[in-house]
Amino acid sequence: MPGKMKRNQLSKEEQEIQISENNRKKEIAKMIGNNINKYRKNLKLTREQLAEKSHITSSHLYQLEIGNSVPSIITIIDICNALNITPAQLTDDVLYNSVNKFTETIANDFDKLSDKNKDIIIQLIKYMENS
Repeated sequence: MPGKMKRNQLSKEEQEIQISENNRKKEIAKMIGNNINKYRKNLKLTREQLAEKSHITSSHLYQLEIGNSVPSIITIIDICNALNITPAQLTDDVLYNSVNKFTETIANDFDKLSDKNKDIIIQLIKYMENS
């Protein structure tokens, strides 16, 4: 097949990126699925009831809730409308974790600096606050 490379034809770096992307998709799908399940149960809806309101099958909803499937944007909108929530509420954990990882990375890098460089960074931040 022209234009398509088999997995074993990808470089090691490309394979690692592909694996990382797949793991990230699985993690995000799991978090969104957990939120769908949580909001559904808070409203005391059965899976069948939410599926009907969301215009999807109950088996598809089950796959979403357990994180085996990534919802399309249309499915997210339909589920959010059925649950009377915003897409931001459904994806909050995903966004929150991204912020936490970023903050954690900065904190770890900051801890590695010398005291002199830490003072310089703090002074720079204070200067930027006042600008």
